[in-house]
Amino acid sequence: MPRAGLGPDAVVAAAAELADAQAAERVVGVVVAVLRGYGLAGDEAIHGTRIVRAALHGFAALEAGEGFGIDLSPDETFARLVTVLDRGLAAGHAGELGAPGEARPAPRA
Repeated sequence: MPRAGLGPDAVVAAAAELADAQAAERVVGVVVAVLRGYGLAGDEAIHGTRIVRAALHGFAALEAGEGFGIDLSPDETFARLVTVLDRGLAAGHAGELGAPGEARPAPRA
């Protein structure tokens, strides 16, 4: 006799949530592996993963919601976003960004 709340729909929903969680874990693993190429590990890799995720999610949400109403190429904007992420992650590894609240290094001449 099935227990309450464990009908076929609940089982399918639970399986879908598990599959989503496993897929998300694999994606995070890929991002952390990429960030190793920037010299980021541990907490720095987690911060980097959050930064990349927030940037990409925000771009995708704006694009899906037709939030790019100005007649400029979203593809060009995305390419620039990737460039900013690349440079920022590289600068973070080089110690050029510092943690929030830390004094910023003097600009290069």
